[in-house]
Amino acid sequence: MWKSMIRHLPAPVIVLGPDRRILVVSDKAAEVLQIDGSSIEEQDADVSLCLSTEHHRWVPGQDKIIDTRIGAVRIIFEVSHVRDQGLQFELTYLTVASVERSGQKLYERVERVHDVSDSDDQDWKAIQFSLLDELPAMIVAVSKDGRHVYQNARAHGTLGPIALASNGLDEWFNQQYKDARHPDGSVYLYQDLPLYKATINNIATDSVELYYGRYIFLLSGRPLYNKAGEHCGGVVFSHDVTEIRAEATKKEQIALRQSDVKFREITNSMEQIVWVSTSGSVDYFNRR
Repeated sequence: MWKSMIRHLPAPVIVLGPDRRILVVSDKAAEVLQIDGSSIEEQDADVSLCLSTEHHRWVPGQDKIIDTRIGAVRIIFEVSHVRDQGLQFELTYLTVASVERSGQKLYERVERVHDVSDSDDQDWKAIQFSLLDELPAMIVAVSKDGRHVYQNARAHGTLGPIALASNGLDEWFNQQYKDARHPDGSVYLYQDLPLYKATINNIATDSVELYYGRYIFLLSGRPLYNKAGEHCGGVVFSHDVTEIRAEATKKEQIALRQSDVKFREITNSMEQIVWVSTSGSVDYFNRR
């Protein structure tokens, strides 16, 4: 569903996954680039869009502008990036800023500043929030002054509705995450939470493992800034890795049992073997 929404955006946008493959191309991007968008989806962006050269390999999260060429056509992309390796949540947005051939401008993106009706603005905000609901992570954002909180649909479905405490952010964090635990079972102090650090301390945090009831989450926090560049809050991206961890544990247990069986098969085929510990007790002996 979210890919369909991207395709119909009025902006020339291309979305890349963490492996630098093209996930979806908006119809507008296909139009201005004069390409078949569906034909390059799932392809390597470095190859299909010539994003990297022998002189420069673009770095997600660092490069804000990519100036490249596809044949005789020069393309400038504006880059925005949401990355969280621990959460397996990594999307790169390439917005076509300009296209030119032999010095002739074929396309140049112009931001609409005027003549935007309130209804258009509300429609666009609704699309933005619906996109957040489709992302494969739980998202919770809190303003620094404690007056605003946001959670996407995935967070709402897992954690339930979130309401700010009347006694301030510290009380809210303490109540909201009072059941949070470290992997060793010890209490997770709310001051160490990625969301707290992002909201209060203006610190970004990556890949923090947190146990919450029967769930296991990987969390990453990012500070939020207003248009003036001032720190105004924080957001946390949470990925439920409960099933992944359980499956990994199951595979480890199977591998251990298989290795133990193999070890016994080998040792039982050998001459008499007895293992004795330093205390004198017999730890293992084979059939012979």
